[in-house]
Amino acid sequence: MSTKTVTMTKWDKARAEVYARDKAICAFRGVSVWLLDLGAVPFAEEEWTDHIRLASKKGSSLPDNLICASVSANYARNKNPAQPPYYFRSGAPTSQFFDDGYDIGPALAALLLADRHIEPSDWYFNRAVAHVLGVVDQWHHKWVRMDGKRMTRTPTYWLKAALQYLQKWRKVSELDRTKPFEARGLVRYPAAPETRLMLRLRKAQTLGEVRDVAKALLPVYARNADGYYAYLQAPSKLQRRALARGIKADRRIHPEIKRMVELSEKHFGRTKGPLYVE
Repeated sequence: MSTKTVTMTKWDKARAEVYARDKAICAFRGVSVWLLDLGAVPFAEEEWTDHIRLASKKGSSLPDNLICASVSANYARNKNPAQPPYYFRSGAPTSQFFDDGYDIGPALAALLLADRHIEPSDWYFNRAVAHVLGVVDQWHHKWVRMDGKRMTRTPTYWLKAALQYLQKWRKVSELDRTKPFEARGLVRYPAAPETRLMLRLRKAQTLGEVRDVAKALLPVYARNADGYYAYLQAPSKLQRRALARGIKADRRIHPEIKRMVELSEKHFGRTKGPLYVE
């Protein structure tokens, strides 16, 4: 499909504007929702724009009533619609963050101080990556949800959606004359295999090419996810420590997996049983 036939909705444009304004940082949790930062890992979260004044209470869908959020934060807000505190706005901590006694740790400081420049067009590319990773996760779980039910939409549906977002990304990038990700500090782990695979989507023009990237990502995702959950579910402290050493030494494991394991060892290393039980 020619990019000339691609149109963007007002909702897409508003979400893209908010994504760039908030520098792809969740307003509630202060985590990056730029998926190239996170790689093919099971805890990577896509962006899901949240209404400050809820749409159900006649809140508008204009950018001044929207906030950048991670999908889990948005889900939590839907479960409990009471006004939550916004800890980040425009890519910086709010006064509420400090009033509630939070500190800026090394990882958050690195994210906030990074010399990176998010543009509205990046939101479209991020949505494409999110759909591809969603398919990879479906394949890894044999097309079954965590609750045991079958997925209602097929991988082909999501891969087609990814292709449509890539077409929109190209059109907006061309109109805005957006510089490459590398020139804007948006490729945090250039040596990671999943980063290279995700960046291949920039050249994907057909459904087959998008599917090929998803297939190539599957073993990378499986290695990251299986290693991480094996660590979390290790039945003893000694087994967990042995797995942590193996993850640290494995060059194929994504740096964010290693960082999360290191944090878990620091804070929960003395825990005798598993850190996570399904």
